[in-house]
Amino acid sequence: MKKTFTTWWALLIAFSLLSLILPVFAVVAIILLLVKRKAFLEALEKADVITDADTYVLQKHSDADAYESERRTSADEYHSKRTDAADVYYHEKTSQAEIDLKQWNEKISNADKDFKAIKKQKTELLREIEELSRESIVVAANFEVDETISSEEYKNKLALLKTKLSEFVKNDKALIVDSQSSKKVIRDNSKQILRCFESESASIIKAVTTKNVDTQRNKLNKSFENLNKLFEVDGVKLTFDFLECKLES
Repeated sequence: MKKTFTTWWALLIAFSLLSLILPVFAVVAIILLLVKRKAFLEALEKADVITDADTYVLQKHSDADAYESERRTSADEYHSKRTDAADVYYHEKTSQAEIDLKQWNEKISNADKDFKAIKKQKTELLREIEELSRESIVVAANFEVDETISSEEYKNKLALLKTKLSEFVKNDKALIVDSQSSKKVIRDNSKQILRCFESESASIIKAVTTKNVDTQRNKLNKSFENLNKLFEVDGVKLTFDFLECKLES
């Protein structure tokens, strides 16, 4: 392009010098100037277009950079807000969890204390029950308390007395029979007087306390006498040995 420009100016100078000799060359020089001017204007216009394109490209790059920066700023702000919200949520939940844990620990501690208190009360109640049971057994059997004997031993004695009572009945030592009635009648009368005495004696013994032991003993004796009188006409009566064993129980 530079070579073409030099050629044009060389021709223009040559025609200008020739126009000094011949005027016709002046016209040619003018035409060349006009052609060159047109070409220059066209080149200038193209240069303006290129400049405008460069400017457009630069503007678009600038707009893209601004948009990217804006979006990055928005993303950073959104991320920061979400991070802050997550931190707040985490701290709230952590604090609530710590409060709940503390409350549960307090409940567990209180429950443990209550359990220990109940266990202690249970031990004390069992001790009282054992003492009351031993006292009741002693009162019912009418012998003094032996602190060296446990309630289990007293219960064993009662079991032996119950076995002894059963043996009295099995071995016909509980009754005296003096009747000419049939075996069936004698058997029915025997069962009836034993059933009546067992029922009344169980009710009397069940009601025994430390304050009424003598009264209940008298009631048992009275029941023994009344039943013997009632069944005297039937020829059956309870033995004193059976009564003594029942008093021991």
